[in-house]
Amino acid sequence: MTNQPTFSILLPAYKSAGIIGETIESILNQTIKDFELIVVDDKSPDDTVRVVEGYQKKDPRIKLFRNEENLGYSKNLEKCRNLAIGEYIYLMGNDDILSRHALERTLEAFNLDKDVGAVVRPFFCFENKDMTKPVREFGHPFDETKDRIISINESRELFLSVYCSIGQLSGLAMRREWVETPVHPDIFPAHAYPFFSVFRKHKVVHLKDYIVAVRIFSSQTRTLSTIYDPPPTLTWIWMFQRMLPGKKYEKARNWGIDFIASDYVGLVQIKNYASTAKFFREVGVLVKYRPKNLISPRFWVYFLVIAILPRSILIPLADWYKRAILSRNLRGIRLYN
Repeated sequence: MTNQPTFSILLPAYKSAGIIGETIESILNQTIKDFELIVVDDKSPDDTVRVVEGYQKKDPRIKLFRNEENLGYSKNLEKCRNLAIGEYIYLMGNDDILSRHALERTLEAFNLDKDVGAVVRPFFCFENKDMTKPVREFGHPFDETKDRIISINESRELFLSVYCSIGQLSGLAMRREWVETPVHPDIFPAHAYPFFSVFRKHKVVHLKDYIVAVRIFSSQTRTLSTIYDPPPTLTWIWMFQRMLPGKKYEKARNWGIDFIASDYVGLVQIKNYASTAKFFREVGVLVKYRPKNLISPRFWVYFLVIAILPRSILIPLADWYKRAILSRNLRGIRLYN
């Protein structure tokens, strides 16, 4: 192993003693061994540090740091990035699972073209411990037969295939020296800022394979209502405006804003796990940045049903829909092996 590892895997950790072990094991099981694993614990009140120390004693590639005070997700991820020395940074959540070929497939993608600055992937979500039963899928591969090299202004369809794959950080990779923008304080697009600082100048590869499984039952989006301040859609719109300014990126910026302002599914989550006021505030954002929502029957169906149903009905209904309906269409999706 050289002084500079090929990959720096960034793992910001908080209150994850019961699940981070599975994540670390999936990382240590990679077919590519040339990496450092940077774990920064954000002053967890549980045994997260002790669990990580158990793995660190057996593997010197694990570098464990602990914050003296809680920094929050964004600052903790940025601290991980600043500690990295690898050629590529590879982002991971502390509760997600990698395919054993994840780094191998990512490195193959970087080697497709000298101008590839980042690699994205489709991913699926699972609820508890059973990864064989996906309940949601994001960033469906643009081409199921091959990895696809994409430039930012190439087409709306290609741009959105990339955007839909970056809503979650696990499995995203960037050439470290080409990252020009730090992780942003806004939680939902926090990792998208450094990503788009690369994508706006360099090519991105969209992998055809599912190399990461995302656990959703441990997500803070279900337990921390303050995560919805500012409104999630608005934070993504701000990201597009800030990272894709001017005439050069006008098409990509408009593609992104129009798409996010027509994504009504997120209203369910905000109604269920935030407040009614935050729900209506999010609706206002959708209308402000996409006025034609007001003449969309689909928008009105989503809005009225979600607004009328109480959480006591909407939460179990949403969970049932994922398990009984969505998962039925995802039975063929598995981690690449």
